[in-house]
Amino acid sequence: KNKKAVVIYTWSPHMAWSMQGLPEILALGKELSVRVVILLDPFADELSAKKRVQLNSWPEDSLRKMRSESLINLGARIHYPSYVFVQDGKVIGPVVPGYKFPERIRSLMKKRLKI
Repeated sequence: KNKKAVVIYTWSPHMAWSMQGLPEILALGKELSVRVVILLDPFADELSAKKRVQLNSWPEDSLRKMRSESLINLGARIHYPSYVFVQDGKVIGPVVPGYKFPERIRSLMKKRLKI
């Protein structure tokens, strides 16, 4: 696994496309050996989020709320989902807001993370 490459994925139980993309980004992370960090909208209804995680058998750490001021300043809270690409501890390129089909995210992962 490429431990230096990370994709941060933000989601909200109130945004249908962010829930669509969550299992997709997890699968892409596995396929490309890239660590995926899932962060929940800090203003999301916790009960609704827990229900979605349980219903879909997503990892429990999908309930970890985004609290990073750096991510907020980058614009990761503007839309759910958002994708943030990190290589060697540095954010690569701008935050990608909004749901993207798996082919597009695979392409961005390969380009930005040089994999």
